[in-house]
Amino acid sequence: TDGPPGVIAVVGKEELLRKEAVEALLACFPGGDPGPDAVIRIQAHKAPDEQQLSLLFDEIRTPNLFGTGPVAIISEAQNWIKVEPDAWCELVSSPLAGSMLILVMNQLDGRSKVAKKILEHGLWITADRPFHRPPPWQPDARRWQHEMNSWVVHRFQTKKLKVTQQVAQLLIDRIGPQMDQLAASIEKISTICD
Repeated sequence: TDGPPGVIAVVGKEELLRKEAVEALLACFPGGDPGPDAVIRIQAHKAPDEQQLSLLFDEIRTPNLFGTGPVAIISEAQNWIKVEPDAWCELVSSPLAGSMLILVMNQLDGRSKVAKKILEHGLWITADRPFHRPPPWQPDARRWQHEMNSWVVHRFQTKKLKVTQQVAQLLIDRIGPQMDQLAASIEKISTICD
């Protein structure tokens, strides 16, 4: 297929990972990044009324003159998908003719009808902060054998820098498990080493 599916759920509380997931999705939109004018952004702090939901569904289903539909990003979408779950299931199940709907939310119950449809027809991206300590079921693990350390090492690799797990742990110990601050420090280090 060309690009990602029509409906994508970005689920998790880590703001950096949510932001980067949305940026990556926009970059792989068919035809390239649609630009800010072609993106509908909705801050959904409360549930929509029936008219708002109907307008969104009409907008996302209508392709523009150039064959691609709009991109809609709903922040705090958990408030929206609780309204009219059957209509959401129908939207997620049907092809969207070049449109993309990105639902960004802190959490989504995987047992709900809408979540099951997203798993079946769309894409679910997890954006939770990785653990910054070894798991309790591995009592003999070294202090750097955890998910966040792996993320830091990988982040350095994307900047064409090689670090050991021990060095990555020194950075985590110094800064703390704040992913945005770790990412900013890695960026600074990569700029200095360039």
